[in-house]
Amino acid sequence: MFLDIGISDMLSISQTIGIVGTLLITLFFSRREIKGLLIANIVREK
Repeated sequence: MFLDIGISDMLSISQTIGIVGTLLITLFFSRREIKGLLIANIVREK
């Protein structure tokens, strides 16, 4: 059940996984940062 994958295919797949992973990590941290900024804004307005 081993697929015959060339080295170039493996590099392409790993590059795609790396790009998607980087996007997900960036999205996660930017959401946390935005949430923190909103909370800081609410606290400062009171």
